[in-house]
Amino acid sequence: MPEDAGRPPAQTLLQDAALLDVDTQQRFLAAVARDGGTLVQELSTGMTWSVAPRAEFGDFSREGDVLVLQGPATNDVRALWVWKPGQTQAHEIGQHWSSVVVHEGTRRYLAFTEKTPDEAVAVRMVPFETCAAEACPVRTLFRIENDASYPVARIQAGDRFIWLTKKELVWRIDLESGEVKSMEHSATWLRFSPSRNRFAALTPGQHIRMYDTATEALLWETTAEASTWGFTFFVLDEDSVILNVNQTEEFGGFPEDRKSFHCSAQGCVQVAAAQCELEAGDSPRLLGCIRRNSPTLNYSYDSMLMRTPGVVLSQRADVFSDSYVSEDTETVVWLTGKPSEPGLKLEWEGVQPSQPLILPEPYYLRGGVFVENPRRFVYSVDKTLPDGDKERVLSAWDGQTVQELSRIDGIPGPFILRTQPDTLYMTVREFRGDGGTHPIVIQRFTP
Repeated sequence: MPEDAGRPPAQTLLQDAALLDVDTQQRFLAAVARDGGTLVQELSTGMTWSVAPRAEFGDFSREGDVLVLQGPATNDVRALWVWKPGQTQAHEIGQHWSSVVVHEGTRRYLAFTEKTPDEAVAVRMVPFETCAAEACPVRTLFRIENDASYPVARIQAGDRFIWLTKKELVWRIDLESGEVKSMEHSATWLRFSPSRNRFAALTPGQHIRMYDTATEALLWETTAEASTWGFTFFVLDEDSVILNVNQTEEFGGFPEDRKSFHCSAQGCVQVAAAQCELEAGDSPRLLGCIRRNSPTLNYSYDSMLMRTPGVVLSQRADVFSDSYVSEDTETVVWLTGKPSEPGLKLEWEGVQPSQPLILPEPYYLRGGVFVENPRRFVYSVDKTLPDGDKERVLSAWDGQTVQELSRIDGIPGPFILRTQPDTLYMTVREFRGDGGTHPIVIQRFTP
């Protein structure tokens, strides 16, 4: 079917490639060729070249001046490369195993664990400012013996401190002094603040204790409610903790008796009769709280979003609710109903008037991001044409009116949204004979 005259065409950037990432300033795109290595494209010119062997993951730094690539896993080990604009090729910096993190604060670096030839585990670090065209120096911070019975090691990174946990063992690395200290706390019940400058411990007696990382001084302590089926908890900010308890009489019983508490030096205050976790995304971070609302339907929950503990942004008591939140948190779009069944709809909550949008058969939504000026919710759906054929369409909805932006000739992948100007990037795939998919094009849309 020909493209409708009212729809602006999508721009094809690469063929036979899958999108990895686009830097925030929209200067470079990273992708993987279907039958080759890892590509970088300069978006202003379209110039494209190979910078590394085939990667499975790739992410630009927030400033867009570093691209970190991870190769496919081989025996639980992935090759690591770092590329910076101006370089013809990425530098291979090691074979990461179990954990790799990028920290972007006052210090900007990559930290990872790597198995050594003598079967130890080394914690290594690459400061971004030392990575140049000629070389990308790697620092070894310290080594520990590998425990084959529990091989997983995890890194938590901050400006001054790096934490390493392995089973119940904990090490603190001071990047200012170089000191490495084995801590007496158990990693099982230890959580870290966003800066890593504080940590919280939950004791067997339901005591929550907050400590200063540098001095290990106890800052405050409070007592939590008992839980029948265990705890989950995390450090919300530098001064408080979210603690979830489950007091349901029987495991899996209904109705559930769940509670979420906000704990600080002033004690613990219940904020929800649900289990609350941090929503994914950048600042501001929201709390997402859920509670099962049906004894028979799987994945049927009361859902609530909080700006801060106890301050509700939006909530739903529908079956299978999912939410999308604008960057300023002033607008929420809820997907409610049962996927693949009639009645699946979008609901807009914001300052402007709105009405629910019923999604067409086959009742499925892909993607979902907000674009601005004016604010709209962009998504893709399949729809049935008058002649019975199916068509995939990228659409924008402002709470009242739907605008069809472009037809998608294939299976759309996840959106990557970049701003100034708002631009969507995505991989379009097609089915293979074996039922799998492969990429056919990377496209760019300007809503």
